[in-house]
Amino acid sequence: MIAIIRKLAVAAALAISAVASQAHAADMLLQSALTRGFVRIQGGTLAANGHADNAVRVELVRLQGNRVAFRSRDGSYLRAGVSQRTLLATGSPHIRGWETFELVSAGQGFSLRSVQNGKFVEVDRATGRLSATAPIRGTH
Repeated sequence: MIAIIRKLAVAAALAISAVASQAHAADMLLQSALTRGFVRIQGGTLAANGHADNAVRVELVRLQGNRVAFRSRDGSYLRAGVSQRTLLATGSPHIRGWETFELVSAGQGFSLRSVQNGKFVEVDRATGRLSATAPIRGTH
């Protein structure tokens, strides 16, 4: 069901698209299934309101079971838990709880759930910002 060659839907929050690049063959783009916007850095955190040309490129790091992490081109990891709103951002030097996500099957794709707080990643409709705040998948 997971095909990182093209796209995987990530429940009401994200879709993951692989981008074949000469420098980084494993590079992927994150795209909102809700807004169809690509995930980019906005004010230090991640927002799903960009285009493919300014999207954050990440590498999927497979961990144990259905757990994954995302490494950005600068070598840092995507993390949830930024501020009290548990926003997503890049910049973490390690993989621990806030940097670990579970891929949860959702129809034709997957939802992302933060291992640290057990919440699903969602997109704020007004700002496009990503946060690990949804109690159940597919609600926002």
